[in-house]
Order: sequence, then structure tokens, then C-alpha cells
Amino acid sequence: MPGHAWIERGARWGAAAALGLAAVASGCAGAPKPVEACLTITSGSNLHTYDGQPHVLPLYIYALSSSLGFERMEVSTLLAGDEKPEGVVGGPLELIIAPDQVVEFREALDPQTTQLGIVADYYRTASDPPGRRKAVVEADCGMFGNPKVRLTPTDLLVE
Repeated sequence: MPGHAWIERGARWGAAAALGLAAVASGCAGAPKPVEACLTITSGSNLHTYDGQPHVLPLYIYALSSSLGFERMEVSTLLAGDEKPEGVVGGPLELIIAPDQVVEFREALDPQTTQLGIVADYYRTASDPPGRRKAVVEADCGMFGNPKVRLTPTDLLVE
């Protein structure tokens, strides 16, 4: 009799496992929904000024599941594109921002995206101060407005 109970218990566990797998499979049948990310980017008339003239500014946007790797990496390394920071799940997407422009960035990104990493490719000489060239904002199309970035002649500012 003890052998019979073992077989019966094994059959119950097998049936429970099959039901569990079926539930998991049906729950995973649809792909996760992409994250909709929004960002308002504003530049001034004197954007990216060097040699006394304003210029367009390349801006790179990364989809992040975690910002730690992005925040630790140097801007020059991010711009070179040789290494992918930990936590990057998409990008970079390149935007070319002109002086006096407002860009409403809206993009469907990887479902793991929680934040956007932004890198501005400002021209810098060795004697220039480093300025602020990267930032992290929430990946959100907010009910009360989108995250806002302002581009000055030398810095990327989150408002």
C-alpha cells in the first residue's frame, strides 16, 4: 500500500505541474507591451555655440532598465559607442537638434524601460569646462506633462 500512495501522490504532483505550466504558458502568450516614453526638448537660439556661431547638436537617447551603468560611464565612452553600459535595453536613438527648436520626443521602447539616458554631443576643447552633457529622466508620458530637457550653449539641463 505505501507504494500505491507514492504513485498517487506523484500523479497529483504531475497534474499540478502540468496545470502550472499551462497557466504560465497562457500568461506569456502575448508579448509584453512596449513602454511609451515622452520627452520635451527645448533649445535656445545660441545652442552649441563655438567660434561665435550656434550649431546643431547631436543628442543620443538610451532606453534604460537601470541607470547605474549609464551614470557611471564617461560621456566620451558613451559617445564612442565602444561599450554598452549595464542596464541599457535600447538605443541609442540619435536626434539632431537645431537652435531655437522644440522637439516632442515620443517613442515606444522595450518593455523593461524605466528611464531614459540622454547624452549631448557638445563640442569641447581641452580648455573648456566639462559642463553637463548627460542626464537621466523617467521614461514617462506623464498626465501632468512630459520630462523636460533644456539645451543651452554648453549644457544639458533637466527641468
